[in-house]
Amino acid sequence: MIECTPLKISDDIRKVAQLIVETDPFIYPALAGNETSRISVIEEMIKKGRFVFCKENIFVAKRDDSIAGLIVCFINTPSWHDEEFKEIYKNNDIEYTPSVSTVVEEYFSKTTATDYLYISNICTAKEHQKKGVASTLVNYIISLFPQKSIGLHVLCDNQNAIRLYEKLGFKIQHKETGFSIEKDKPECYFMLKEYYEND
Repeated sequence: MIECTPLKISDDIRKVAQLIVETDPFIYPALAGNETSRISVIEEMIKKGRFVFCKENIFVAKRDDSIAGLIVCFINTPSWHDEEFKEIYKNNDIEYTPSVSTVVEEYFSKTTATDYLYISNICTAKEHQKKGVASTLVNYIISLFPQKSIGLHVLCDNQNAIRLYEKLGFKIQHKETGFSIEKDKPECYFMLKEYYEND
């Protein structure tokens, strides 16, 4: 059985950080040269609670008391504090490179509240894939915010995810160029599950 709950500070924060890092092959590699460093940065962001990755924005799915997946929503959007962000790198002995600056300025600093609830990350742990974790998490968020439209981005070539979101009531609104520090930018769809007052 899958149980969904808001993230607690007693949960395995490192595992949560690892799953967040796995959700996007373009953004997170730009944060640090190796996966361990990326995970350390996200883990400390969660613990500090001053960034988008604060625990109020993260919900986890558990199977047999282990974290099977997660979803990150922009419910609370604290502003980015550049100096504090740099301090995370210093504390973890990780170089704050120009690519990190680019991610902060062009991606993270633009993550603000909108007139719909935005899902920024959905990830299922490899050992729990194809067991309904992602759909359970999205349905959980829909049940928590029944009077909100919900939006997300998905890579155009991720047909499995697109089919899942369509099944859950999301519709493709438009195609756009995603974020990457590389010249080749990913193509993605913005999908929206609209709330209508008469629903």
